[in-house]
Amino acid sequence: MKNFVSMAALLALLAACGDGQPFDDVTDPDTGGGTDTDGEVPVNGVPAAVAGDMKAASYNADTGTLLVQISLDGDDVLQAYTAAGAVGVYDRFTQQDDPLDRAFTAFAGESTDGSVTAVVAMDGGQFNRYFGGITFTQDGYVAPDSGLASYAGNYVGLLNFGPPVGNAPGGTPGEVIPYQSLQVTGEVFLNADFTDNLVNGAIYNRSSDFGAMPSVALIVADVGSNGAFEGIVEISDRDPLADAPGATVGTYAGTFGGTNAAGVAGGIFLDGDFLGDTFENENEYGIFVLDQCVGGGVPTVCSSVEDVDE
Repeated sequence: MKNFVSMAALLALLAACGDGQPFDDVTDPDTGGGTDTDGEVPVNGVPAAVAGDMKAASYNADTGTLLVQISLDGDDVLQAYTAAGAVGVYDRFTQQDDPLDRAFTAFAGESTDGSVTAVVAMDGGQFNRYFGGITFTQDGYVAPDSGLASYAGNYVGLLNFGPPVGNAPGGTPGEVIPYQSLQVTGEVFLNADFTDNLVNGAIYNRSSDFGAMPSVALIVADVGSNGAFEGIVEISDRDPLADAPGATVGTYAGTFGGTNAAGVAGGIFLDGDFLGDTFENENEYGIFVLDQCVGGGVPTVCSSVEDVDE
C-alpha cells in the first residue's frame, strides 16, 4: 500500500483542519476502487463504480429528511440522518451513532420539477478503510424530439480524508478515533444532444478546505432511451494541441428526467491522481442535480445558451 500522504500535504492539512489522511475504499482494499465496471451489477440502476458502498437512499426534499443504507452508519438498515444545514442548493446531513463510531456526512438534492434526485454519503475513514457512495433517482422521463440542451448548477462532493472527530473522549487511542470527510464544492455545466443522444460537460471552480482543486471533464457518453448515461472523467485540459487528453481519473453517471428532459442528476467517483503528487490514494464521491437552461439568465452561464427547441 502506498504512503497515504506526503509530509508537505500532511503539514498543510494539519494547519487547515487539525489532522487527516486518505483511507482506502472498502469496495477494493487493494487499489482503493476502480472505474472498470465490466461484470459489475448496477445498484438500483446506478453503475457499480459510482454507487460504491451505497445500497439505497430515500430523500424527501419537502420534509428535508434522508434515509441511507450504507454499512456501519447506525442501528437501522435504512438509517435516518440528521439535518445539518445546507451547502448551496444541497441539503447537508450527518450521522454518527456514538463518538467512536464512523462519522458520516451526506448531501442530497432535487431538481426544480422534482423529476430527479441525487444523494452522496461518506465517512472520513476509521481502521484504515472508509465507506462511501452515491445513488440517484428518476421519476418520469420524456426526451425532447431532438436538439441541443444545456444544464448548469452546483456540485458538492466528499473526500476520503479530513480531520478527526472532535467528540471522542479524552485519552481515546488515535487508532480508534474516526475521521470526517472534507467537503468539495464546484460548478457543473453539461451539454446534451438529444438528436444523437450524447452528453458531455465539466465540473470546474472546484475547491475544498485546503484550497483550489483541478477541474475535471465529463467525457462524451451515450444517453439511453431511459435517460441514463455513464462515462469517464478526465482532468480538464483546455489545450487543443495537447499531445494527449487529460489523465483519466474516474467515472461519472446519471439520468435525465422530467418532461423535455427538464432536469438531470448524477454523480462522480474519482480515484485517479486528481490532486497531483502531493496526495496519494485520494478518492472523491460527489453529486450534481441540475435544471435545464431555459430562457437564459440563471445560472449566469446559461445566459448565452439557447433553449433545446431553438
